Amino acid sequence: FIGPSIHSHFAACSGLADGLPRMWLLVSLCWVAGLALNYTLHTLSCSKATCAQATRSCGLQVSTTQVRIRLTVFNRILNGIPPLVARVLRWWFSAGAVLGVILLVVSPVFVSATLLGFSFADSSLYTTWAGDSAALNTNQTQDSLSSFTPEIFIPAPVGAPEQARVLNPLIPGVTIPFFHLLYLFLVLLLASIVHELGHAFAAAADGVKVEAMGGFLMLIYPGAFVELHSGLLAIIRPWQQLRVFCAGIWHNTVLALLAFALLTVLPTLLSPLYTTGTGVAIAGVGPASVLHALVHAGDVLTRLDATCTVSRIADLARCIERLEADYTAGATGLCMDRATVAHRNTATAVWIFNGVIQCCGTPGEQLSSGDIARLCLVRRLGPDANLTLDNVACLAARRTLTRVEARCTHDGDCPADHHCYELAEETESNRLVRLWLRNHGEVLIMGPPRSLFDDFTLSDYVPLGPAGVGLPVHLTLTLRYLSSVSAALAVLNILPAFCLDGQHAVSALLELLLPLEYFTSVIRRRIGLAVLWANTLLLVALLLSALLSAFA
Repeated sequence: FIGPSIHSHFAACSGLADGLPRMWLLVSLCWVAGLALNYTLHTLSCSKATCAQATRSCGLQVSTTQVRIRLTVFNRILNGIPPLVARVLRWWFSAGAVLGVILLVVSPVFVSATLLGFSFADSSLYTTWAGDSAALNTNQTQDSLSSFTPEIFIPAPVGAPEQARVLNPLIPGVTIPFFHLLYLFLVLLLASIVHELGHAFAAAADGVKVEAMGGFLMLIYPGAFVELHSGLLAIIRPWQQLRVFCAGIWHNTVLALLAFALLTVLPTLLSPLYTTGTGVAIAGVGPASVLHALVHAGDVLTRLDATCTVSRIADLARCIERLEADYTAGATGLCMDRATVAHRNTATAVWIFNGVIQCCGTPGEQLSSGDIARLCLVRRLGPDANLTLDNVACLAARRTLTRVEARCTHDGDCPADHHCYELAEETESNRLVRLWLRNHGEVLIMGPPRSLFDDFTLSDYVPLGPAGVGLPVHLTLTLRYLSSVSAALAVLNILPAFCLDGQHAVSALLELLLPLEYFTSVIRRRIGLAVLWANTLLLVALLLSALLSAFA
C-alpha cells in the first residue's frame, strides 16, 4: 500500500535489520494461521455438514492469503432508502462525481510528478521521514514546524526513504515504525469501509440494487467490498454511473478533510487536560538511547544549553542547530570565574590520553560518558601556548556549570575576572549538552547533539494534571494516518488504470463526452484502452520505484 508519508524528524535506532525480520515473521504467522484454519474447516465435520459448508453458508471464506466475509444483512436498509433521502444523496454524490472528473485529470499528473521525485508536502498535513542517518534534520523541522500547530515527534526507521515524496509505501518496520502497524490497520479498515459505503449508498440512491457487502483480511492488511447488481448498473445513465464510481473516493476525500480538521482543532479539544508552548513532553525513550537512564517518559524538557529555551519541538531543533553553529564559529569555551577555578580546582597532573587532554584523576584514567561528574577544562591561550598545570582545571561538573551562562572563544568574550576555558573532551561530534527537565533539574550528557534524541517520542502537549502524556500522541498519529491514507486512497483509486475505480469512471466519462451519435463504440473503446494502459504502466512504475527506494 502506498500513502502520503507521516511526519517524523528523528531517525530511530532500529532499521531494516530489525524491521524486515519482524515484518516477515508477522506475515508468515498470518499465512500459517490462514492455512491451519483453512485445513481445519475443510477436514472437520459438524453434524451432517462440513464446517467449510457451514462457513460458506454464513458468508465466510478462508484461503491461504486472506479471510473474507460476505454479508447481506444490510441489503434491506440500503435498498429501501426513502425517496427524499435518495434525492439528497444524489445531490451529495453529484459533488463527488465532479471531484472525480477533476481527479481523473489531476491524478495522472500527480503520480507522474511523484514518480519524477517532486514533492508537494510542505504543510503540517503530510510529513516525511528523515531517513538519511541517525540525525535531526533541523532545516526540515523548522520549515514544517514554523506554525503554532502542536507537533508529535516519533522515531523513524533508518531504512526509510531519504527523499521526501508525497506517496511512499507504508511498510511497518521499513518505512514506518513497526509499532505503527495497529494505527495503520485501524485506519485502513475505517477508510475502506467508508469508501465502500459511498459506493453502496450512491448505487442505492440511483436504483441499483446492493447485493452484498463485506470485508477481508489479506495477509495483515484489512479491506472492504460491495457487490452491486451489474445489470442495473450497466443500464443507468453515464452521469449516474459516475456518481456511483466516484462515490468511494468522494467519501475518502471528505474523511481525510475531517481528520485534518480534527487534527487542527485538537489543541483546543485537549486544552482542559494539556497545555502547549511551555515545554516538550517526553512520551517515550527507547532502551538504546544514551539518555535512557537519565530521562524518562513524563519528563518535560524546558531548556537546552543554559540560554536556549525549549517551548516546542521546533525550538529543540533550533537549539541543536545553534549548539552546532557555536562550535563551527569557535565558541566552544566556557566563561569561568577565576576565583572559583582557583578554589575548586583539584587537578594534580595533566596528560594526554588517546589524543585528549586529561587532568582529572590519575594519569591513564578516562572521563566516562553519561552523567558527567568531573570536567577537565583547558584555558584558551592560543595555539602556541604551553600546556601546563596552571592552564588546566579539574572541577565538579554540576557545581561548576550552574555558574556558566555563555560560551566564549577567548578571554575577551567573558566578564572581568573571568577566563575562557575549553572542555578538553569536547569535539565536533562529542559535545557537552545540558538539559533542563521540569521537576528534575539539570542533566549533563556528552555526545553528538543531533543524535541525542534518537529513539525518542516527543510531544508539544504537556499534561496539566494526572492525564498521561501518551493520549495526544495516539490521537495525533491516528488522525495523521487517517488523513494521509484516506487521501491516498482517493488519489490512487481514481487513477484511470485497470482494477481501480478510475477504470470504470473513465469509461462512464468517455460515454458521456463521446456519444454514439458522433463517435463509434470502437473509437471510444480504443481511447479508453489507451488511457487505461498508459496509467496502468505509470502506476506499476510508481510501485516499483517506491519499493526500490524503500528497500534500497
